[in-house]
Amino acid sequence: MYYNIKFNTFANSIRVIMALRIKEVCREKGLKMSDLALKMGISPVSLSAAANGNPTIGWLQKVADIIGVEVTDLIEREEPSITGIVMIGDEVHIIRSKEDVSRLAEKIK
Repeated sequence: MYYNIKFNTFANSIRVIMALRIKEVCREKGLKMSDLALKMGISPVSLSAAANGNPTIGWLQKVADIIGVEVTDLIEREEPSITGIVMIGDEVHIIRSKEDVSRLAEKIK
């Protein structure tokens, strides 16, 4: 069986938002933020300001080295949002989630 499927996505609909997760990783490693600040030679206030500001890759590498993780472990990636329209024949399907994609895939099997 052959389906003529057109899939249109909107350029800004798939986004990956990154957020630092330094506190979470420290907790996982049994390290308090104040201990991390002490090991970095800065105050807890300076640590918080840097983490919540615009930290450099060098600063993130220093944090990662002290905690004992990779820099990428300090960055959280949200699942991309999905928005699109799929046309199968004359039928239009609006896609807003992975579940919508799964349901449509099941429907066309």
